[in-house]
Amino acid sequence: MNDALAFPVYQLDPMHAGLTKRELFAAMAMQGLLASMGLDCRGDDAENQIAHIAVKQADALIAALAKQGEEP
Repeated sequence: MNDALAFPVYQLDPMHAGLTKRELFAAMAMQGLLASMGLDCRGDDAENQIAHIAVKQADALIAALAKQGEEP
């Protein structure tokens, strides 16, 4: 369930609904990746590679939680 809200805010305006769990998990994964790399994460396509890995990690976490019967 990639579009489930991490911090649901029920308002009339759907633009202020908050982050999805996928977005939150990806941000947390990206934070960890960048922190572990230090400042030496400069490459031709480093930003895109880090973002891609973070999203893959988020999807893997969501899949693992779903497999265990816990809805993320």
